[in-house]
Amino acid sequence: MENRGTGIVFRELEKRDYKAVEDIIRKTWGYDKLSPNPKDARRMAALYLRSCLARKTFSRVAVRGDKVLGIIMARSEAAGGRIRLGDDLRQTAAALHLLTTKSGRRIGRMFSGFDKTDQELLKECGRRFDGELVFFALSEEERGKGTGKQLLLRALTYLKEEAVSEFYLYTDSTCNYPFYESQGFLRRGEKTVDFRPAADYTLHMFIYSYSFGKADSAS
Repeated sequence: MENRGTGIVFRELEKRDYKAVEDIIRKTWGYDKLSPNPKDARRMAALYLRSCLARKTFSRVAVRGDKVLGIIMARSEAAGGRIRLGDDLRQTAAALHLLTTKSGRRIGRMFSGFDKTDQELLKECGRRFDGELVFFALSEEERGKGTGKQLLLRALTYLKEEAVSEFYLYTDSTCNYPFYESQGFLRRGEKTVDFRPAADYTLHMFIYSYSFGKADSAS
C-alpha cells in the first residue's frame, strides 16, 4: 500500500531487501566501531538479520522506489511454530563466516553477550508475553518523518489481529528508545554492558512491553 503524498510503499520483506536492511542494522548499531575489519561489521549485521528472520511471523518494509527506508518485524507466539530449517541454516552460515577471523571471533563473543543480557532482562520481568516486536529500524535520513509510526502501526495491527495481549521488545542506547515511551510502551528493565578494555564499547540495554488494553501498565 502506498502512503499518498510521500511515494512510500509498505510491503512484506523480500530477499532482495536483505542487503539494504543489513546496512541499516550496521549503521544503527554502530558495528563498524567494533572491529578494524569492515567485513566483520557486515557479517555481524547479516547474523543479526538471520536471527530476526528465524523468529518473525510478520514483516513490513517501507520503500520509496528501490530504496529501503525502514523495516519492522513481529512475532505472534500462537503463529510462531518452529524455526524453519532454511532460516536456521542461514543463521548458522552467517555465524560461521563471522568466526573466520580473530576480530570476528571477538565480536562473536560480544554478540553472545548481548543475547545473554536480553535473556536476563526477559527473565527478570517475571511475565509471560505472547508476542514480540522482533526488529524495528529506520535509515538515518528517514527518522522523524512519521515513517516509523506507520511501520509500528502495521505491526500493532497484526499483533492485535493475532489476539496478542501483551508483547515485549529489546532496544538499547544506540536507538531512539524514548520513542517507545511516547507510543505507550512501558520500560520493564535495563542493564549496562561494558566491554572495556577489550573494546571501547558501552551499551545500555532495555526491555519494554506493550499491552492491548489489559495489563497493568503500573505493575
